[in-house]
Amino acid sequence: MAMIKKDSVSFSIEPIPIEELCRKRQVIAVLMTKAGNVFIGGNRITSPQSECPRHLRGLKNGKGWELCKEICGQIAHAEVDALNQAGDKARGGHLYLIGHHIACDDCTQKMTGAEVTHEIIAERYDELILDKLLNRLLSPESSAI
Repeated sequence: MAMIKKDSVSFSIEPIPIEELCRKRQVIAVLMTKAGNVFIGGNRITSPQSECPRHLRGLKNGKGWELCKEICGQIAHAEVDALNQAGDKARGGHLYLIGHHIACDDCTQKMTGAEVTHEIIAERYDELILDKLLNRLLSPESSAI
């Protein structure tokens, strides 16, 4: 949990529980709007499995994505989850991706359509990196976006 102090008010932002994220690769997208709102998206799943069904079938990276939805109940990629939460507020914002080395073409197109820029922060999910990012973005001195 990131404890943030902004304008003399302390508050916390709860990260997405790890058990709600994909088993193989946990990905978090932090979207900061032009107005300073923060939305945290994740590659959330509704039907957690003990092991990734793509991995169990020996599929290579980039193959068998339909299993993510069919078996694990993945709602969306982290970037799209954050965009959906923000709605129209996303326009002109900036998205920080933690847990992957690239945004897929579909996510990139959706971000471009919302005029959202993005950058990769870390290729692997780490809650400490997320905490540092949130503290930096929400600090009174932040010049993010």
